[in-house]
Amino acid sequence: MTQSARFGALKEQLDQAVQTRLAKGYWDSGRDVDVSAHDEFLAISWRGKASYWAARAWDRKLRQLDKVRSSLPEGARVDREKQLDDAAKDIRDRFQHRHDGPYALESFVFFKTSNIAPPSLVHMASHCVEAFQQAPLHTHFVIHRFQGVVDKGEALRFCGFEAERKTPRDPADLCKGLIEQIFPKEARVYKDSPPPGCPLCVFLAALGILLTLILVGVFAYPDSRSAALDWLGIAKTDELDGVSDRLDALEARYQALELEAQRPGVVAASGPDVTAGAALDQPDPERGDSAEARGQILAELAELRQALAEAGRPVPDRDLPLGLPPCLPVVATGSPHGGAPGYLYAITLGRAGITVSEPTGVHALSAEDRADPDFPTTLPKASSPLPIPVFEALVAPVSARAAAAGCAHYVLLSEDETSGWAGYIAQREAVERHFYVYRPRP
Repeated sequence: MTQSARFGALKEQLDQAVQTRLAKGYWDSGRDVDVSAHDEFLAISWRGKASYWAARAWDRKLRQLDKVRSSLPEGARVDREKQLDDAAKDIRDRFQHRHDGPYALESFVFFKTSNIAPPSLVHMASHCVEAFQQAPLHTHFVIHRFQGVVDKGEALRFCGFEAERKTPRDPADLCKGLIEQIFPKEARVYKDSPPPGCPLCVFLAALGILLTLILVGVFAYPDSRSAALDWLGIAKTDELDGVSDRLDALEARYQALELEAQRPGVVAASGPDVTAGAALDQPDPERGDSAEARGQILAELAELRQALAEAGRPVPDRDLPLGLPPCLPVVATGSPHGGAPGYLYAITLGRAGITVSEPTGVHALSAEDRADPDFPTTLPKASSPLPIPVFEALVAPVSARAAAAGCAHYVLLSEDETSGWAGYIAQREAVERHFYVYRPRP
């Protein structure tokens, strides 16, 4: 069978599968699936809204839950319904502020009959040629690219082509995999707690009446106002809010002084275009020594934190809280054991600064990593070792978005020779302010 005839037959199978899905009411006709056969490849393109990416994320959640459940000891019981409900709530929270789309996605299918890559593959995605050469003979080789989900107000953009790890031999298996990508099962809709039952209604009504009587007494009888406010814990609210605001301001001031003490200039840029040479200005001789000011701030910070703790207020913590789930709960490409999160960076600490690069080997970023809705669409890179302030300015937008989503990104950490113990600690703390670290065995 010629390649042209092969892709013609494959197009007929896909067209029929698409029509079957649409006829059964899967999703909507706005998916706009288009399949076209060519001499060297088959092209498939489709569109999906934010709900499409939510469905992809939901499918990944379900597979993750099934994997965890299968690893539990025999006889262990789990509340499956609660797990599904929590997962649905997480999906809703992650996607309710996303740009609705539509997003464009496309795949190209080749059939490998030799190790010589088709010219069209070389032209479209030359970096996928190596994966093509490693794929088994007489199998289908698929590459994908897509517009990843973004927040409202962000520009839509295509990612680069990624090679599919699975290379099915049977056309039916290929069609099944493509259809599952084009028409994933819709994410479960999270429903807020139902209205309380009658006993709870009575309790809430009684509580409301009691609070109403208390407030009427507070404002009708000034003499009792102070005691009532103390009883309700409201008297110190304004005072504690002021302490908390002062704490935030002092911490921001202390961080600014720390930056001035660590570098001769001021960070002038941030984001993907930051470089070690462009981010530092000339020293300012009028800036002076800030050691005394920092000491005074530390003393006042300790007093304010103690005041909040004694009043039962949570003390703000600038570090990543322990126990945050990984933003990318996927298996790294080539990992023999599985269960590892996707690692955004490979970071090396050294005398010249912090080196940021892309993971390689078994921890290399996979197509599933990049397809995750929480994967940063513009992951900033750096071509040379960075000082601590420049490194933090580079990665701060990524870690801030992760923290806002209630998760954390992971990085691989290794060390070269650093400038002494203090230099190592400073670099290590800078990395851990933004990421969870994993130190792979040599």
